[in-house]
Amino acid sequence: LKPQQVVSSRAEGRWARAGARSGPRRPSTGQQALALQFAPAPPRRHPMAIRRCSALDKRYIFEYDVGQWTFGTIQVLKDRDTGHMKTCKIVKKSMLKSTLNVLPRLKALQELQHPHICSITDVIEDANSFFVITDFWQGGDVQDWMERLDEGNWLQEQTCAAYIRQAILALTHSHAAQVYHRDLRPSNLLLTSKLPDAQVKVADFGLAAVLDPDNSIIQANATSYTCPEVLKSAEPLKNGSTDMWSIGAIAHALLTGQAPSEGGAQPQPSSTWSLSRRTRSVEEDAWADRSESSRDFARRCLRATGPERPT
Repeated sequence: LKPQQVVSSRAEGRWARAGARSGPRRPSTGQQALALQFAPAPPRRHPMAIRRCSALDKRYIFEYDVGQWTFGTIQVLKDRDTGHMKTCKIVKKSMLKSTLNVLPRLKALQELQHPHICSITDVIEDANSFFVITDFWQGGDVQDWMERLDEGNWLQEQTCAAYIRQAILALTHSHAAQVYHRDLRPSNLLLTSKLPDAQVKVADFGLAAVLDPDNSIIQANATSYTCPEVLKSAEPLKNGSTDMWSIGAIAHALLTGQAPSEGGAQPQPSSTWSLSRRTRSVEEDAWADRSESSRDFARRCLRATGPERPT
């Protein structure tokens, strides 16, 4: 060591020993206030922020959070290889009663392909979550459109019929494969664009059977579109009548502006066929401008028991 380095080392040693004997100096009140004033604020976590999955990040780039869904949260991602936008639905394992065989059963749903089904394109698992990846559609969903409509704007019956017809085509294909939805609602009817001729893509087929076999999660998050049988049953419902009840509720909402049981706690089977009213003026009936055939279709779908409904 050079002489000055030796001196410096010895001096540092004396200062260190002195500090150990006397302890650090307590800052004055003024110094404390100044430190608090200029101290950087702790970083704020997004309320929906979750720990990133390394396997997910290898394939996709996070874009933004969307919101909640029945089984967790939703994010939009970008595929690193293709640049295509994707929707990622995140399912926390902690909310499931069992994770046994969940991954292979979710992957099996990738085989469900149809022009009006929003098919699963990828499934990823880490220690805490399952990540269900589907294509992203620019048009949003039918629920978005319904929320934008005010008292003076109504969907044309032709548009309502087109949306319902395409959803039923998706149901027909899915039911033929013994795959049922059980949680159908307007937010599951995705639109390929914001144009009037947008196509419908029905999302989340088969997820309820895999993630919620006893219906407990759906029952805890029930909506006006949840079939009464699903609300009462603790067993998987393996028939298409429950989905048709939800189709009737969606048709009712598109045609009149509200779901059949809106304003009540839960749909009551004894009154499910009774089509509720919404007036654009005090006197005008919500169904006044709708055809009798559209009203009859909704009534048939909303019948109290499954065998009475069209399937």
